[in-house]
Amino acid sequence: MNPTRRVLAGEAIDRVRSYLTQTWIARGATKVAITSPVAEEGNTYTAFGVASSLAAAGHRTLLIDFDLRSPGLHLLAGKASGPGVGELFRGDTDPAK
Repeated sequence: MNPTRRVLAGEAIDRVRSYLTQTWIARGATKVAITSPVAEEGNTYTAFGVASSLAAAGHRTLLIDFDLRSPGLHLLAGKASGPGVGELFRGDTDPAK
């Protein structure tokens, strides 16, 4: 992504965080879901950006990738892929590890 687009995307993410904080979190909301039925719309990028922005603003944040077909949060976070939500639900992995 070119630098100008990256800055604009970052500003848009921060606006989403401000909206969530002022309209939902201020009213006691504790969970946020970012979803879309269409692939390649930027759900992963948006979810990662909003979670990062919320964490930077001091909110406790846990980000879970529920994309069972094509998980990608680990790529944005620069981490290796590990057991996913499906394995956790089936009991094939220990969440403490």
